[in-house]
Amino acid sequence: MEKLHLMHNRIESRAYFKSKHENVFSLDGMWRFRYFDAPARIPEIIDFWHEIKVPSCWQLEGYDQMHYTDLYYQFPLLPPYVPAKNPTGVYERTLDVNEIDLDSRKAHRIRFHGVDSAFELWINAKLVGDSTGSRYTTEFDITQFLNSGENTIRVIVKKWSIGTYLEDQDMWWLSGIFRSVEWLILPKDRIEDFSTITKLSKHNQLASIAINVSHINRKIEDDSYEIEAQLCYRDEIVVGKKIKVSTSQGVHGLELQLEMPKLWTAETPFLYDLNLNLYYKGDLMHSVQDRIGIREIKVHANQILINGMPIHFKGVNRHDFNCDTGRTVSLEDMRFDLELMKSNHMNAVRTAHYPNSPEFYALCDEIGLYVISEADLECHGFELTGRYDWITDDSTWTEAYVDRAVRLVKRDINRPCIIMWSLGNESEFGRNFIAMAEEIRAIDHTRLIHYEGDRDVEVCDVYSTMYTRLERLEEIGKSTDGTKPHLLCEYAHAMGNGPGGLKEYQQLFRKYPRLNGGFIWEWIDHGIRSYDEEGRVFYKYGGDYGDAPHNGNFNCDGLLFPDRTPSPALAEVRKVYSPIWIESFYEAETKTQYITVENDYDHITLDHVCFTITGRKSGFKFKLHNMMPKEKVILVLASDELKTYPEDKLKFEAFIPADMAARHKGAMLRAYDERNERNDRNEKYEITSHQIISPEDIELKIFREEQFLQSKNRLLTTETHESLEIKDAQNSFSVKFDKIEGLLTSYNVHGVEFIKNGPEINFWRAPIDNDMYVKRVWMDQYSLHLLKSYPESFGWERETESGAVLIKINFIVGAPNQTWYYKIRQHICIRTEGTIEFDFYGQFKDPKRVYQSSIPKIGSVSSLAISPESVKYNGLGPLENYPDSQSAAWLGIHELIMEEMFTHYPYPQENGNRSEVTEIELCYDAYTFCIDMKKGSHFAIRPYSDGHIEQAKHMNVLKEEGCFLHLDYKVNGLGSNSCGPEPSPEHKLKPVDFEFGYTWHIKQR
Repeated sequence: MEKLHLMHNRIESRAYFKSKHENVFSLDGMWRFRYFDAPARIPEIIDFWHEIKVPSCWQLEGYDQMHYTDLYYQFPLLPPYVPAKNPTGVYERTLDVNEIDLDSRKAHRIRFHGVDSAFELWINAKLVGDSTGSRYTTEFDITQFLNSGENTIRVIVKKWSIGTYLEDQDMWWLSGIFRSVEWLILPKDRIEDFSTITKLSKHNQLASIAINVSHINRKIEDDSYEIEAQLCYRDEIVVGKKIKVSTSQGVHGLELQLEMPKLWTAETPFLYDLNLNLYYKGDLMHSVQDRIGIREIKVHANQILINGMPIHFKGVNRHDFNCDTGRTVSLEDMRFDLELMKSNHMNAVRTAHYPNSPEFYALCDEIGLYVISEADLECHGFELTGRYDWITDDSTWTEAYVDRAVRLVKRDINRPCIIMWSLGNESEFGRNFIAMAEEIRAIDHTRLIHYEGDRDVEVCDVYSTMYTRLERLEEIGKSTDGTKPHLLCEYAHAMGNGPGGLKEYQQLFRKYPRLNGGFIWEWIDHGIRSYDEEGRVFYKYGGDYGDAPHNGNFNCDGLLFPDRTPSPALAEVRKVYSPIWIESFYEAETKTQYITVENDYDHITLDHVCFTITGRKSGFKFKLHNMMPKEKVILVLASDELKTYPEDKLKFEAFIPADMAARHKGAMLRAYDERNERNDRNEKYEITSHQIISPEDIELKIFREEQFLQSKNRLLTTETHESLEIKDAQNSFSVKFDKIEGLLTSYNVHGVEFIKNGPEINFWRAPIDNDMYVKRVWMDQYSLHLLKSYPESFGWERETESGAVLIKINFIVGAPNQTWYYKIRQHICIRTEGTIEFDFYGQFKDPKRVYQSSIPKIGSVSSLAISPESVKYNGLGPLENYPDSQSAAWLGIHELIMEEMFTHYPYPQENGNRSEVTEIELCYDAYTFCIDMKKGSHFAIRPYSDGHIEQAKHMNVLKEEGCFLHLDYKVNGLGSNSCGPEPSPEHKLKPVDFEFGYTWHIKQR
């Protein structure tokens, strides 16, 4: 093993900015490349080369081993040593330098924005320097190493280093030059660095911008320099100042005062252009351009304030990821992510768990997102050793920790979007975090410091927790004495189908001022796009490359699928994160509808919002005038009249005529942003909507009553010892039963077969990722997946008056070697016109009271003979929804094609449920299969059986094997128990006695 050091000859970290007096050339593109399994194998002369893209991750270019872990290091833990057999990449390219560019008045640098994990820079066979810190910007001065003409740049990158012990984040282990590389030509007389600090007067009417400028010059003891600062807005100078400086001073300070400033917030991302100019004897030598925002961060009464106003984080954690290029992400990827976050009402992002590229923060400044910028630091694997603080509390590692804090802050100190510096993630707590916090405060005392591992809040400004259960979160909210603001830095683990319970979290955040909101884990699945032999796409995760140890699909836990397609969960997030919070209730005595509208923005009114109420009754278009943040109004809707309390808030604009074709039940209140046009048709951008339902509403129906008129057809029966057939005299329909199994085996109408078998009572679902822990109980303790029906009796009779045939089946549903079971009675009534009515009665029997868990569902499943082309249903939709994930759904009539009834999660699992369903139409070319639910129940239809879904490990192995119709009484909630809480008690399904039923009928189209 070899010992690796921290760095050599690296330039001190500085702010990232642009200058029109600097030439910056991209060195991205194709480089020569060779891969070696150890640095000792690199020969003196490399005879032949491959080519590789820069930036890229070499594992995704065909070299080395792909490997995913959540917390495991990949080698024995002997810090600071790493194996001598250390995968290594050698990069090389040429750089042509003009004689003019080697002028003594110019300096040359190479800037690397990300190299994983340690690297050396060589130019013309001479070592320039080396560095660690994979996700940090690194600069080297190469002026003395360049020759006129062709120069050879060589970069030797090692996979493991001292830095690896500090970079054990939950992600793929990927190596190489994965961010951009730049060649800089700078004037030697220049502004090297600068920082800005903004402060506001008591009522935000005066802003002070303190600017510290570091100046590098080629002269000694010269007082002929001046530095000028200009603040511009829309190309006009609003304030400026020039000072004389002496070269004997390292840092020069000046201050600008601006009256009535435009303040930066996530809701009002106003940016000023800052120009810094360096003069020598009146001549402009160098200028720097940057965009800054004026804002102030404070803590008061356990709340985080921006510009004096409390803020509520509606955030998300984001890794750099692209399903084709790994941690190499483009500017387009970043912009897509941030704009999609913004359009889904997120106002904050945590850079989990490392700094992002400079462009990322500039986009957050522009778009308007608060940022927790996190150090590239995680030592999670040490938790498994019993010495979690092994290096965190070891003073020999202090320099390495502090180095990462300094580089985090200095590069991005001028970005207004950053309101917290995070010391890292999941590395326990100790002296090195204390040293990091001290160093950060010495550089920047204006921002807050965050670290979830500081559980006693010894050095941090916020009390941060992750995956906190609702009960504990409420306790934290209630505790306000001698405390600090609380932040949920990770919650709502978005793995697979889920998360559930988002609304309950948001309600607690709104209820308790100390709870400053949270950050959902996480933004995007980390699956690697792959194709099988038949060209079908799927996404690889841990273990798919023969990597071990690994954490499976635990990295597929985002609100977006790997290809950046939104999962259904994103719609739920958008609803609960809405900046306008709407609730309604109906007063039956006065036949009055009350609607509460709250402005949940932190800094702006609702003057930009237009509201409409539409439905089968006449509606309204109106605005709510001068509604301040957190202010509420009550809308009163009675007798086609709209009023508000307070009365002065309503600005009525127009009546909206009744829409008799409306597909939603009751009325829909919608809020539109008049500032943003959504498309070329000038449609306004919808912020949120809320369904208003009262007993007076016209009932929406799919079915017409005449569809189910009784006929006088006589039913004929044919019975054997094992079967029963029922058909009408005209032979227009027939129904067959297996008496032994107690199952319907055929439903034939006009010669078309609709049913293979069923409906069969069902208590199981293909486990979702958020069933990760409870499924062990379900399967190992109670054998729920092995439940079977054991028929006890099968009988039938003819109803004298109606002529219908009534079938009664009794059976037991139980699992091997279990003492608990369900006793089921099933009544099936076949009417003379071909309608079939099903009723299920279940009694839970647990004589020894051994069953102490939830169950996946209570319902039935039928195998259809043919798959419908489309589905129409009356219930919650249009997207999938579950008991604890319904905020984005609305009651009404929804029409979808079959492909829209199933979600292809990268790891196949239960999905596609629709709740509160009363009517269903399965639509074929010539027929419609009508289902009338006797009370609002759950419904799903998909081309895969639960068993097939459960066995499949990737989406491409799912093969359509028929069509499976699930009509369920109740289903278990989703929760986020893959790394968070189970469904809350009201959404957790326990074994209960039940009654439910539905009616089938086939009609010709």
